[in-house]
Amino acid sequence: MTVFEKTDRFLRNLYETAFYFAVMAVKENFRNYVGRAGTVGAPKPSVVILGNGPSLAEDLPRLIARGEHTAKDVMDGMKNISKAEVLTLRDQVAYQSGQVVSRTLAQNEHVSVTLFSFDKGEEISTHESGGDAMVTCLDGVGRITIDGVEHILHEGESIVMPARHPHAVYGQEQFKMLLVLVF
Repeated sequence: MTVFEKTDRFLRNLYETAFYFAVMAVKENFRNYVGRAGTVGAPKPSVVILGNGPSLAEDLPRLIARGEHTAKDVMDGMKNISKAEVLTLRDQVAYQSGQVVSRTLAQNEHVSVTLFSFDKGEEISTHESGGDAMVTCLDGVGRITIDGVEHILHEGESIVMPARHPHAVYGQEQFKMLLVLVF
């Protein structure tokens, strides 16, 4: 499965999960589902949204019945970013002189989403990753090297760095990027 297919599956499931909870909020028995999951009147949260696999709309009642609704699965949720607000991603991470700056938005065993800013001439040296990594240029010009081949990335352009292939990222000019890593 390609990184695009994995990302598409992840985003579709995330949408289905959000839609399911929106529909259930309108129904009378939503409180019962959440209550049985242990969040109503309980001091510790125990409903965890499954961000991978079959639709939550179909599986939540079965998971509750089997007691698996408390198991931590794929998504811990987004962090370090405002929610329910229109944002410009490139404005969410600032340039710092002589630095590479990162801001992690989501990270778990299946996916990592991080914003980066590179001052001109700064880099992340050659390394390999266990997952496919999609880079989208948000601002400036970056140079991505994959298996020794250089690729210049401009605002709005993307490239996938395949898993277990040596790659590096360099700020040809000041450069901001979104990195989506799928394991």
